[in-house]
Order: sequence, then C-alpha cells, then structure tokens
Amino acid sequence: MTIIQVQRTKNPSIKVRRTRNQRSQSSLFLLPLLFLGSVLIGLAADKISNLFTSNFGSGIRAGRSSDSGIAQRPPACTEEQRSKVLQQLTPDKCTWDTSKPWYQRCSFTQATKQSDSTWLKSYYEALHKKNGSTSTSNESNDKFVAVFVGCNMGYDAVDALRMGSADGKYNKDAWAEEIEDMIGEYSNNPLSDRSEFPLDDSSSSNDHNDAIVYCIDHSTALTASFRNAAFNLGWSNNFHVIDGAVSNIDGLKYFLKSTVEANERHDRAYDEKCRSMKEESQDAFEKNCLSVRSAPLDVYLEEEARKGQDGNGRIHLLRINSDGYDYDILMGAKKTLSVTEYLEFQYNWMNSWEDYKLIDAVKMLDDLGFTCYFGGNGNAWRIDESCWLDHYDWHSWANVACVNRLLNKHVAGNLEETFIKTLDNKEVKF
Repeated sequence: MTIIQVQRTKNPSIKVRRTRNQRSQSSLFLLPLLFLGSVLIGLAADKISNLFTSNFGSGIRAGRSSDSGIAQRPPACTEEQRSKVLQQLTPDKCTWDTSKPWYQRCSFTQATKQSDSTWLKSYYEALHKKNGSTSTSNESNDKFVAVFVGCNMGYDAVDALRMGSADGKYNKDAWAEEIEDMIGEYSNNPLSDRSEFPLDDSSSSNDHNDAIVYCIDHSTALTASFRNAAFNLGWSNNFHVIDGAVSNIDGLKYFLKSTVEANERHDRAYDEKCRSMKEESQDAFEKNCLSVRSAPLDVYLEEEARKGQDGNGRIHLLRINSDGYDYDILMGAKKTLSVTEYLEFQYNWMNSWEDYKLIDAVKMLDDLGFTCYFGGNGNAWRIDESCWLDHYDWHSWANVACVNRLLNKHVAGNLEETFIKTLDNKEVKF
C-alpha cells in the first residue's frame, strides 16, 4: 500500500483574516475537492496494478501480490565484494575460449550449469507452509502463473505447476509415461532434471486448480505431444500449449525440417538458408523448410487473454530457453516483464546474442525493476553495474536469474542473501 502524506505549511509574511462564515464556506468548498482527490488517487492505484490487464483485455488477476511487496535496490558492490567475486569467477578460461565458446570452460558457465533456483523454491515452500496446502482453490482468483518460452520436454513446466499449486498430482513420472514415445524419438535431447518440488503427503488433492502454465514452442511435434499428455492426465485447464516462435517482431520464421525433426538447435543461418531457397525454388523450399509464426511474447499472451484464458496479470515465473534468441524475446516482452516477479534466461554466443552483450539486457531489466544474478548450484553472483566485471563481456553460456524487486521482496531478499553467502564460502571457485 502506498501512503501519501501532505504537509501543510504557513507563510508568516502573509496574514489573511477570515470571518467564521468565510471559513465555513471555504471548508464546504474544499470537501468535494478532497473527495475528488481521494477518488483520483484510488483510480491511479487501480490503474497501476491493472496496467497490463487493461491493455490486454480480461487477463488474469494479479495473484499473491499482498504478500510480496517492494524491495529496495541492493547496495552497490564494495571493492571487497568485487574482489571476492573475481576470486570465485576467475577470468582466465573465459579469455581462452573467445574463438571457441562452445567449449564452455568459462568460470560463469561452469558456475551456473546446474540451475536449481533454490531461492525461488524456498519462497514457495515457506509460502505453502504458512498458508497450508489448500490456501488457494478454485474459488480464489489468486492463481500462480508461469510462462515457458522453449519447453524442452516439459518437465520444468510440470514442476512449476507443482510448485505453484502445492498439488501432488503434477509429477514428472506421470508426465514421462505420457510422452515416452516422444522421448524415444528425441533421444538426443536428455531429460530435464527429474527431481521434483518437495511436497508433504497431504498435498495430493485433486481439488486444487490454482496454477496455470503456458508452454510456447515452435516444434509442432512437441506441442502436439504436450497437448495429448495434458489431456490424458486431466491437466488441460492448467497446462496450456501455444504453437509458435517468440521474437521481438510479428512475422514468419523459417526452420529446416531436418533440424526440427532431430530437435536440433535452431540457428539463424537456417532461417537465412530457407529464405534464399524460397526465392530460388518454391518446390525446394516446401520440401526442406517449415514456416512458423513468430511474434512478441506480449502478443501471444494478449491473444490468450482475448480467448478468455488466464493470461495477463501477475506472472510469477518466466523462463526463456531459446537457442540464443533471449535478447530479442526480452525486447518483445516489456509489458509481460512489468508484471513478472521472477525471470530466468540464458546468455550465450549464438544468434541474437552475437549482436548484444549481457550488460545490455541487465541495464534494460534494471530499468524495469529487476536485479539480475548469475545463478546455479545453490550459488548466486549479482551482476548489476556496480558488481560488473570486465570478463562478463565475453560471450559464453550462463544461466541468469532476475527478480523483480518491485513485485516480490521475499525472493529478492533470498537471492541477495544467497549472493552474500556465496561470497563468504571460501570453497567456491571456478
């Protein structure tokens, strides 16, 4: 809640004598103005809290906001802290691999290989213990919402449903049984981590319906499999699948069929190859290439809102895994980011990252209220401008975790505390 204090001051050099009648008339005149002012302040507050929803139609209600609150921007890194970070995330191997970043020997690559998001999971564990596993239900508009851009095999999306709802029916084993044929077909794509968000025995209730996940992917084979799996498991109301590529502009993106069928990483060179092929031979293009709609994340979620789906209020988790198009996706998601509590994306040397540096994204996100960290293996290193080190400019793979300090002070506190503890751990060095 925002409290506005107005202090009235008197100018001693000006003396005005009023009769009792004049003072009464002034008071009567001021009353409607005060009432109108309070109404306008209330409308302004509603406008801010519902900004995203009002732009996109019905949308979802902003959830879990009353317990979140605003966190201050962390204090600037001291020279001592920067020195500790430099000792833990050494620059040597980063400069070795500048011409061959796929070796992935850089310190911040090694440090973030295992993205466990302990600071986020501990928040939801505490939240469920505080409120009880049945604290949210179908009668509540307070829904947990997660968005995944690039879904891999869907395991992380399933675990997000489990984490947000505290409902044990969402589990990776059940999901694996439904998509086992697809797993076999995509044998070169290893399974995601099969560990699950911890729940107690009382959490396996079919009455929970308080979480929703959006899975956006360009592979129609994967999305068809996900839809079937969600339907067979009775999760269709909670696991929403959107076909398409995500970028910062509306248009078409082209994929080589062979790379899609093999679930290989998409390179923008493939897009360029298909465009050239389309100009030279329509037959060759249709034989070898696929046309996939590409649009900003803001547009996709706006369309979900117009369908009447729960799609554009508070977003509790946004995770991007896009083969190097993360920066483009972030640039096309400004409205989405304004209502997102927690964000994870990947930094690397591919595709759109060839044209940008990580600090470009960090500064843009800071302007939106986010504080970003390298995060993995239970450790975190803040990477705002005050903590920035020169070798972070080298393009190498890294997992980046960002928390919106304007929307969730608890996760912001957890991440900053993890950063402080990481610096104090003398055994950490990469």
